[in-house]
This record gives sequence, C-alpha cells and structure tokens, in this order.
Amino acid sequence: QICILFECLPAMSLRQSHTQICYGVFPLRDGTPVLAKWTTRVTFSEGEEPEMQAMEKWMEPLTPEEFDYGTAANPIKTRPFAYALGDRRKGIQLLREYFLDRKVTFEQMKHSSTGRRTLSKLADVIKEKYAPYITAAAA
Repeated sequence: QICILFECLPAMSLRQSHTQICYGVFPLRDGTPVLAKWTTRVTFSEGEEPEMQAMEKWMEPLTPEEFDYGTAANPIKTRPFAYALGDRRKGIQLLREYFLDRKVTFEQMKHSSTGRRTLSKLADVIKEKYAPYITAAAA
C-alpha cells in the first residue's frame, strides 16, 4: 500500500488543496482482504503561507468488477507504483494472492536478482516522481 504513503506528499509539500484516490487491497480488522478505493482530501487555506485546514480520508469497499473498472480508467493515478512496476493484476487475482503478497518483504527481495531489479525500479520511480517536489520544498 505504498501508494497511500506517497501519493499525498507532492501536494502537501507545495501546500495545495487536493484529492487523491488510490485503489488497493486492504485488510479488515479481522485480517480479511477487501478491494477498496481509498480517498484522501486535503484542504489548505489561501494566501502566501497556506496552512492545512482539514484532512479527510475514507475507504469504499469495491467488488472485483468495480475495482477493475476504476483502475482501468487511469492506472497510473489509481495504482501508480504497482503500475510502474508492471503489476497489472485484476481485483479477483489481487484478492486471491493477498496473503502471498503480504509475505514478501524488502529484505527478502534484496536476496534475489528479480527482487533487486524490482527494488531498483521502485527507487527510480520514487526518485523521478518526487524530485520536483523535494526541490521545491528545499527552496
């Protein structure tokens, strides 16, 4: 669920109001996986020194068909890191493979050539995506 961790950073670093939508598989309290649309809305005040006024987050459970429809429209926005890494799985497949996916760690990935390539690609994608915002925040 790296999407949720990183997708709001750009607009927040520039202090802009925005709404971000990510799709993914999330565990319920009992651990049962559910496909969902995760929406984050952040509102900043106007002016020279904008301040965050509100942050709202909500999750909507989706059927596999709703998930597939929502991600097909704009996969680079709805599942940006998965898309960049070549993950084009449909909702039903993500549900079936959820517990297997949860067992894969960065530590394990470091020990295989395929895993290292994936981690390297992920690092490149993160650097490329966030370089302008890091530069702007440092200015």
